[in-house]
Amino acid sequence: MIGVGAWNSEVEYKDFKVVSADGRTLFESDFSKGMEGWKTAGGEWKIVDGALRQSAIVDNARAIVAIRRGAITRSRSRRASSAGRKAS
Repeated sequence: MIGVGAWNSEVEYKDFKVVSADGRTLFESDFSKGMEGWKTAGGEWKIVDGALRQSAIVDNARAIVAIRRGAITRSRSRRASSAGRKAS
């Protein structure tokens, strides 16, 4: 499994990609299909403008998706940004 998360902030993830050490693509996000395959824990996760967005100000909001077992050695090409609001 791979995952993304947030801690007391709004975030969004777009163009999420996981590759093997030899450059093979193991996972690539396609949020045009909604959250198919993703599981969430905490927060308020939804797809907005082609990105996975978490909008609640909570501790430990996570979203995970399963990929082929034993396939991950590193990740890259993740584009994440703050969606704005943070806890005071």
